[in-house]
Amino acid sequence: MRGRTYVLSGAPGTGKSIAGLQFLMAGVNAGERAAILTLDDPQDVLGQGEFLGFDLAREVAAERLYILRFQLDFARRFARATSPDEAFAELRSLLGGEPLGRFVIDSVVPFIDAAGPSQNAANAMLQLLEELGATSIVTYPGDLAGVYDRRLDPLVQRAAAMLHLSADLQRQRHIEVRKVRYRVPSNAPIPYRIEPGAGIIPAAEEIRFQQDESPSTNGRQRVVLEIPTEAADEALKLLQSHYNVKLMNGAARRATPVMPLSVVPARRAIDIPDVGVPEAQSIAQPKRSGARVPFDAAGFRGAIQAILASDSRSMFSIIALTTPPGELERAGDVVLRTVRAVNGDLVAIASNQVLIYLHATGRKHAPYFVQRLRDTWQNVGHGELIVDILGYPGDQERIRTLLNSLV
Repeated sequence: MRGRTYVLSGAPGTGKSIAGLQFLMAGVNAGERAAILTLDDPQDVLGQGEFLGFDLAREVAAERLYILRFQLDFARRFARATSPDEAFAELRSLLGGEPLGRFVIDSVVPFIDAAGPSQNAANAMLQLLEELGATSIVTYPGDLAGVYDRRLDPLVQRAAAMLHLSADLQRQRHIEVRKVRYRVPSNAPIPYRIEPGAGIIPAAEEIRFQQDESPSTNGRQRVVLEIPTEAADEALKLLQSHYNVKLMNGAARRATPVMPLSVVPARRAIDIPDVGVPEAQSIAQPKRSGARVPFDAAGFRGAIQAILASDSRSMFSIIALTTPPGELERAGDVVLRTVRAVNGDLVAIASNQVLIYLHATGRKHAPYFVQRLRDTWQNVGHGELIVDILGYPGDQERIRTLLNSLV
C-alpha cells in the first residue's frame, strides 16, 4: 500500500538492511526519489550496495538516493531537545522539498533509546512519515511478537504490515507475517535466501531429514522426509534413483541399491549469500600440541589474502586490538577463547597488536563481539583495550594498508 509504513523486524544478520536497500532501489528504478536513515557508515552502505549489484554512488550523485546517518551524539542531542519535533525538523530539511517516494529508517532504536520512557519519539516519527507521504520501512533488531518495548506501541498499532525475518543455525530463512491490514493470499512463512547480485530472493523449502531414534536391526536406517508439496514428485524420483524408498501408506516402489547418506553441516545464518560463495572455513587457526595458537604476521596476511582471492565480494571485519603494556599474550589467549573458530574467525598477534578476522560479519555487527570481549577482559585482564574496527568492503583501502604492513 503506497504511502504507508511497514515494520521489518529480525535479529542482526537476517537481511533487514539488504531488504531495505532492495526496496529503495526498486523505487529509484521506477523514477522515485528515495532516502535511508541508517546507523551504518555511508561507505558500508555503498559496499553493501555493490554486493547487491547496485551502483548507489551513482544514484546519490544524481540526487535520486539520499544516505543519511545518525550522528554519533544523536542520542544525547535528541534527549536534550525540548521536543522530538526539533530533530525531525532537521531531518525534513536534509530530505529537501521534492516529493520522496520511498524512505527507510534502519533502525528505529536510536529514536526509542533517546526518548526515555515516553512514546513521544515514536509518535513524532510517524507524524514525519505521514507528512512525507512516502512508502516507508522501519527496521527493528528484534521480534515484536509477544512481549516488546511498549514505547513502540504507536508504530505497532499504525503499521500497514509487520514482517519478521528469521534464520536458524541450519541456515533456514523465513519471512513471517506478524500483522497485515489488507488481504493477502497466505500468511504462511515465506522461505528466502540471500545471493550476491540479487539480494533476498524466494527459496524453495529445503528437504529436511529426520532419523528414527530406534536402532536399526538389519543394517538399514529409516528416514522421514518433510518435502513441500510442489517438490515432492521431483524429490521422490531423485531418491528412487539411489535408495529403496517406501511411502508412509505402505505402497512400495521398485527396489534400488541402498547407498549411505552423508550429511554436511551448514554454516550459521548470517547476512551473506547462501549459495555460490567459497567457504572461508577452509582456512583454519593454526595449532600447536593440539591447542589453537595465534597466526603470526605473515600467516595472517596470507590467510586474509587467500579469502579475498577466493571471493572478492566477501563481507568481514578486522579488529585491531591494542593492549596495555605486558598484556599482549594474555589478550591473545582471551580472544582465542572468545572468537567463533568453528565459523571461520581467525586471530593473530602481529605488530604489537591482536588482529581478529570476523568471518561474514559487517562492521555494524562487530561491536557485539567487541562488547563480549571487553566483558571477558574485565574479569581476567588489566587496563583498557583500544579497539579499531575495519569493515570489508567499506574499509578495503585501510585493510590493504594494514595487510601490507604485516611482514
